[in-house]
Amino acid sequence: MMVLYHLLAVTLAYLLDLLIGDPKNWPHPVRWMGALIGFLDKRWNKGSYKKWMGLLMTGTVLITVLLVTYVTVFVMYSLHPAAGVLLEAILISTAIAQRSLKEAAMEVYHPLSNSDLTEARAKLSYIVGRDTDKLDVSEIVRGTVETVAENTSDGVTAPLFWGTIGGAPFAIAYRAINTCDSMVGYRNERYGQFGWASAKLDDLVNWVPSRLTAFAMLISMKSKVNSFRDCWKITCGMPRSIRAPTAAGEKPQQHPF
Repeated sequence: MMVLYHLLAVTLAYLLDLLIGDPKNWPHPVRWMGALIGFLDKRWNKGSYKKWMGLLMTGTVLITVLLVTYVTVFVMYSLHPAAGVLLEAILISTAIAQRSLKEAAMEVYHPLSNSDLTEARAKLSYIVGRDTDKLDVSEIVRGTVETVAENTSDGVTAPLFWGTIGGAPFAIAYRAINTCDSMVGYRNERYGQFGWASAKLDDLVNWVPSRLTAFAMLISMKSKVNSFRDCWKITCGMPRSIRAPTAAGEKPQQHPF
């Protein structure tokens, strides 16, 4: 029965995000997660055992989020199944970023369609971690598409996947892991050790959703250059030579992946 409740909650959550998205002035669990991660980062990211402290930080955030979400959902289901489903739907919707992704892409598209490259570059800079000041039209389009494609798994497929399996507790736990990775999962001097556990755990929980996302993209848009089989092997990281689109008169080059 709980599986059916989870499916209903996930469906409602998808519709809620589609219709409402994330209103700016509404409370959002990710803000609370970020505050907790930042608090622990300042106090534990020091000394000679940063890797272990990072593991402890990730575990602390994950367990805290799981317990709070599970207890809250359990109480609501105890009151009435409908109340439990509704709360789960609201919580899962906060883990989904479908509408936000679309809005971010459209904010780049509109000035670009009006040939306002300065504004398009500025809007793109909000959603990518690169310098956008000198990008031309094709590079702006590529940056936008790559960002949306990359975040489709994190912001849509994965929350729906984990929400279907374990309801709101799993969906919010996934968002907590993803938030940890986005805040400390960097290969630099400050976070190379402290963010190791967050980055590895994020890779683990995204392993299946990322492949589901890639599969959905491959069947919805057929490549004009490579076969479905080749594209799937590239997606899964298997060694394979692929053909790249070429200009007139040029021979295709082989790029080993």
